Amino acid sequence: MSEEELLDEASEIAFGKLTEADDQMEQLEEPYKTIVIVYSAQGIIDNGGL
Repeated sequence: MSEEELLDEASEIAFGKLTEADDQMEQLEEPYKTIVIVYSAQGIIDNGGL
């Protein structure tokens, strides 16, 4: 498994956990929360939001 595939799988799992938690970040365990925050921030950065 490549690094990109691993990151894609980790993000799918983390965002799945977020959906299960009704989009309540405080309900997530720290590793999942970290992945969601990093991916969300990267989206904002990539779109020129910062």
